[in-house]
Amino acid sequence: MPGKHAKLSASSAHRWLVCTAAPTIEAQFPDTTSEYAAEGSRAHYLAELSARYALKDITLAEYKRRLNAEPGDDWPEEMADAAQAYSNLIRARRKEALKRCPDPLVVLEQRVDFSDWVPHGFGTADCMIIADGTMEVIDFKYGKNVKVEADDNPQMMLYALGAYAEYSDVYRIDTVRVTVFQPRMSDESSVREMPTDDLLAWAENVLKPIAREAYDGPGEFHPGEDVCLFCRAKAECKAKNASLLALLDDEDDVEPALLSPGELGDILRKAAGMEKWLKEVKERAQAMLLSGKPVPGWKMVEGRSDRVIKEPTQAAAKLIKVGCNESLVWQPRKLETLTNLTKLVKPLGLTLEGALGDLIEKPEGKPTLVPDSDKREPFQPGQQLLTALDE
Repeated sequence: MPGKHAKLSASSAHRWLVCTAAPTIEAQFPDTTSEYAAEGSRAHYLAELSARYALKDITLAEYKRRLNAEPGDDWPEEMADAAQAYSNLIRARRKEALKRCPDPLVVLEQRVDFSDWVPHGFGTADCMIIADGTMEVIDFKYGKNVKVEADDNPQMMLYALGAYAEYSDVYRIDTVRVTVFQPRMSDESSVREMPTDDLLAWAENVLKPIAREAYDGPGEFHPGEDVCLFCRAKAECKAKNASLLALLDDEDDVEPALLSPGELGDILRKAAGMEKWLKEVKERAQAMLLSGKPVPGWKMVEGRSDRVIKEPTQAAAKLIKVGCNESLVWQPRKLETLTNLTKLVKPLGLTLEGALGDLIEKPEGKPTLVPDSDKREPFQPGQQLLTALDE
């Protein structure tokens, strides 16, 4: 559910810990949402509900009542599966905590206060399992485009600080474990453990002074691809603009007439950030024009559109009535998509591969240019040719 947001939120800590000017400049922009954020909120609601039922915090009747009370269409199967997997993880971690402590506390969707280190800092932790020895903070991520890791994750560390401040008087917390559960990206959770003393040392020596600078402002700009990714000011930020334009300034002389492989790679690296920035600038200009704000030299016009038939059945009947051949009016039958066929055989206790066998094939993907930081194995044309000859 939407609510009040802290100026230095845990979810944006990866940004303001690097670019301390971000909170001040972002305050000039509305905190808008998106369809992806709405989907994530809905998934979180279902995940919390599933976890509460799994932990017996609510009855089956209450679970169904809350489930049906949420507006919208039926819950997507993928979302329901993710929520169930999340609740299974929490139950497993609670069972593990019971081995160390007779009365572990499991808390869901609770506000935590980390203002001892971050001015007016607070946030909402998805799940906390507090027990003597080890305290765990679990974060449910439903996104599938950006992989989130537990290592050096400031959002999770802030939640852990808030949990420690709340419960350290009741439980002996020697170790802090942070877990990121992102089922649409990986079946395996990302986990990091650290001594509590290390977390507190980071909070005092690193977090606290940077947070004060970011809160008081104006701060310093330090644009970067990951830092700027979700910043509301990214399309109009002069610091980001300057950093990208600086990529094009190359004082080194290019002697030969042809670019070297190294120079080609450097240009591609620079262009990747530039293309993304230009897209963001264009989207911002469009939003300003659509809201009535002028952008000198630019305007919005109606784009090209294609004709559509509103009622295909009625249209076909009329075409046949005027003399068209019915077999030519309708397209031939077409097999359903793989996704829909998979759903079709699932109630029968089958997988699509089990039902169709070798009628399913997965062609090799077209070679794609990516940075060498990509985790996929490099494409080897020679090896592809040898494989083909062996067949």
